[in-house]
Amino acid sequence: MKNILSAAASVALLFGSAFATTIDFNGIGSNFDDPVTVDGFTFDYIDRNGWAISEASGITNEVGNGTEFITCRDTGDFNCAIVMTSATGGSFELFGFDIADHSLGFGGQVIDVRFDLAGGGSVTQSFTTVADVFSSAVFSPLGALSAVVFRNNGVSGNDGFALDNLQTAASEVPVPPAALLMAGVLALYARRKA
Repeated sequence: MKNILSAAASVALLFGSAFATTIDFNGIGSNFDDPVTVDGFTFDYIDRNGWAISEASGITNEVGNGTEFITCRDTGDFNCAIVMTSATGGSFELFGFDIADHSLGFGGQVIDVRFDLAGGGSVTQSFTTVADVFSSAVFSPLGALSAVVFRNNGVSGNDGFALDNLQTAASEVPVPPAALLMAGVLALYARRKA
């Protein structure tokens, strides 16, 4: 009986747990549409002059990491932002990302990241860029999120920035009806055996 109950719990946990993924933007080529949906997440902009999902090859003075990434460029008024939401409207978690200045030779820019909590309220964390390279920002997950807003706060003269390799997961994965039925049948069978 213990084995059957354990199996029922395992089925529920398997289908009810979050599935982690890394959004790397690879394979989609240049894209200047807004918004853009990639790997189940939608990326939109606020007050941008230039926006692209691109590998940025051939763009003069732009940082690159050899793969495609997402970038937001602006005209120097420090209000360009990228907004990330789930394409299904559900909540999600974010564990880390790679970030860089849009252009070479800057560094030391502070990117403010506002995490909008699914239950209401928000938390803002700041991350500082390193000149000419993508650097990883890894942090403790904050729980279920409804949106994440990335914005350069205008510390230096360049307010463009780039994002790549976002480590994320859906907060709640719907349990398929067949899995619920299986868990229920196993639980009933275990009760009858008792």
